[in-house]
Amino acid sequence: MTMIGSQISTGTITGDPFVYVLKSLPFQLYSIFAIILVGITIITGKDLKIMSSFIADDLTTIKTSLKKDDHTKKPRARNMICPTILLIISIFGILYITGKGNMSSGNGADAIFNGIIITLILTGIYYVFQGIVKPKVYIEWCIEGMAKFLQITIILVLAFALSNLMEKLNLGSYIAEMSTDMNPILLPAVIFLIGSIISFATGTSGGTTAILIPIAIPMAAKLGVDIHLIIGAVVSSAVFGDHCSPISDSTILASMISEVPVMNHVKTQIPYALISGGLSMAGFLIMGVLLI
Repeated sequence: MTMIGSQISTGTITGDPFVYVLKSLPFQLYSIFAIILVGITIITGKDLKIMSSFIADDLTTIKTSLKKDDHTKKPRARNMICPTILLIISIFGILYITGKGNMSSGNGADAIFNGIIITLILTGIYYVFQGIVKPKVYIEWCIEGMAKFLQITIILVLAFALSNLMEKLNLGSYIAEMSTDMNPILLPAVIFLIGSIISFATGTSGGTTAILIPIAIPMAAKLGVDIHLIIGAVVSSAVFGDHCSPISDSTILASMISEVPVMNHVKTQIPYALISGGLSMAGFLIMGVLLI
């Protein structure tokens, strides 16, 4: 929303940033295809067999870790579901309050920050009440969790700085002027391809979005391409490359949380990511023909 808002403030596009985000959701093809593929795999019980060579070693590692954890209780789905629901309700509730009844006018940053604080506090009380963890240990969990996100925070801060620099240099407008001979039909697919490469190489979806938004939106505006489609292509490329990258913050965090080696996670995830990525590329080519 912040990066789209910058494009609105410069006059490249007009409207509400939150509305742009909402309307771009149907065009975030990679995320949609990935969720569908995972759902099919779970429902049918059939997979690409890529995980079979790693399962035994990973399960041994997890079981060993669980034995060392003095605070381990019998896992319950509600202990994950309830905090997640609480977080969603808190964020949208604060958006509604700060927007005075209109969530699209709410303060997104405040909603997320305060929503997380509320969720952490109430989840801590919920866990302590169940006897899952002692208050002191829960606080240590929170501090450890924040420490793991320090690297991500630094990456995003630098990415936003780079994004602001590109805006000051009018890089997006310059590239848009240089690309006037480009076929608009190909723009969504080209953006998706370039973004995927950047995201894979840098390992950051947020950074990729910050780099591409100031370039892609002016190009789309200049060539008459649907802005929501282009935002969807940018976000899709950022998530796709991020999923495939072994240096991705989310890949590393997912491996740490599930307590499996990073490269095991990468090798088992890439085939599924490539299938969803291939379908997304085809989808953006088709949408380029249909919507332009």
